[in-house]
Amino acid sequence: MVTYMKWRKQIVGLLFIVIIIGIIMLFHSPKVDKSPSFLNDIYNMQNGGVIVQNNTFICYCAVQDSENYRVAVLKDGEHITSINDVHRCYAIWCDWLYYAAGRENCLYRINFNTNERQCLTDFNCSEVVITNEKLYITSGAEQHTGLYIMNHDGSEIEQVCDYSISNIVPYDDCVYFCREHKLQKIDILTKEVQVFDFDGGVSRYCLCKEKIIFWTPSNCLKQYDFQKEKTTNLIQAGEIAGVVSTNIYEDCWISSTIDLYGHGKTIAVNFGNGRVSTISSDKYSGLYVTNNGIIGESEGRFFCLDRIEGR
Repeated sequence: MVTYMKWRKQIVGLLFIVIIIGIIMLFHSPKVDKSPSFLNDIYNMQNGGVIVQNNTFICYCAVQDSENYRVAVLKDGEHITSINDVHRCYAIWCDWLYYAAGRENCLYRINFNTNERQCLTDFNCSEVVITNEKLYITSGAEQHTGLYIMNHDGSEIEQVCDYSISNIVPYDDCVYFCREHKLQKIDILTKEVQVFDFDGGVSRYCLCKEKIIFWTPSNCLKQYDFQKEKTTNLIQAGEIAGVVSTNIYEDCWISSTIDLYGHGKTIAVNFGNGRVSTISSDKYSGLYVTNNGIIGESEGRFFCLDRIEGR
């Protein structure tokens, strides 16, 4: 009897510990995912259809003529093929490249291994973002304006909203976007829209897992924390006269900027400590990010920039 009571107390004690651990795991906020696949998704969203990558392939657009690009496809660092007459390359999913082409700028995908091509939409696509679950696209085409969500093969397409939006960022069950200089989000399931009342508005923004970094029309750089629902300043108004291009690299906001005297340079601002460092003494019309570092575009040419030191 004594032995039974002893074992019973031990079992009860173990169950209590398991319950406590379960509660802690339930409410513990997840760590920021810095795996290569997650970083690929973030970088592809911010690269604006010029450079996309996954763990095997990287594709970049080179100017073909005044309207089209030639997409160079690299596998494990070696060139394997090129795709002509492409307007933008948006995303890579497994062995598929998603891109816009044709007179109507429709969405296509091509398989790297079989060269099979599929047309996924019959209307113009402005932005395309792919996640593990779905494909998100925006369109400004007449009778097709708005945000759409579909499967990776283009099936089960659904219109989420019927008005013009830009800079879409899927996050959880919502999509964040810009509309009329305001940051908003729409719930995919309920279609409810929330407008963020940021002082001064939003002219452009970037995503960094649990934060949104945004630039206001008054030339102030701020960050909004999803979890804390708090906004803080990174650069005060007046410190920088304007932004030429911007992107996200690891834990830094990077941008080619113009100072009050018209001089340009490319800087990085650390999200955590607000430290500002100079990447290059030149400004670039485009800033793109890959797992190998930062790439600047100027007059149709690409330049590899130094990594951010001392951040």
